[in-house]
This record gives sequence, structure tokens and C-alpha cells, in this order.
Amino acid sequence: MGAVAGSVLGGLFTQNIGWRYWFFALGVVSLAVAIAAFFTLREPPRGMSDPIALKGPPPSMWTVAKFLWAKKSFRQVLIGAGLAATGMNALGQFFARYFISTFHLGFAEVGAILGGMVTCR
Repeated sequence: MGAVAGSVLGGLFTQNIGWRYWFFALGVVSLAVAIAAFFTLREPPRGMSDPIALKGPPPSMWTVAKFLWAKKSFRQVLIGAGLAATGMNALGQFFARYFISTFHLGFAEVGAILGGMVTCR
């Protein structure tokens, strides 16, 4: 829902007010959410969600990294996620400019189209 709202509202805001002010508006909203989260969310006590209490100190980061890297499936997931993220970010940067320059659409229309594309994933 956030990606859809960001695309649609961002397109409307950019078309009517300007893209620079959209970043300012996002900052204000983000600050409000951060303040609300800080004052309303509490971290649960340590161990309440753990099925079994571990004995001894937790393993070091290096030990965990070596354990994960030893698994071929983990390495393949990392490579796949990296390639997918690179491709999706490239398309996300390309589509808006492409729709505006090729089809002469306004920012609000492009925001609505990109918002609709987000929901189709």
C-alpha cells in the first residue's frame, strides 16, 4: 500500500507543486511516523519470543557468516536477490522518464500507472 500511495501521491504532488517539495513532504511524514513509533512501540523483553533459551554467549558474527557462506543455496539466493534488485531498480528509474517522454503523459498519470504496476507484482 505504501508503494502505491507513494507513486500515486508523488505523481500528483510533483505535477501540481514540484518534485523537490515531494521529498520535503516525505521527510515530514517520515519524521511524524518516527516520532509516533518512538513514543508508542515498545521492544519486548529479551527471550520472550525464543522457544528455547540458549546457553552460553551467542556466536560471533564471523562464525555465523562462515556458516551461512558454506551453504550453496545461501550463496545462490544472495546472487539472485542482488540481480533481481538491480533489475527492478533499473526498471523503476527508467519507466517514469520513458512514459513521460514517449507518451507525453503528466506526472500524475505516470504515478498512477507505476502505482498500478506495483500492485501487479
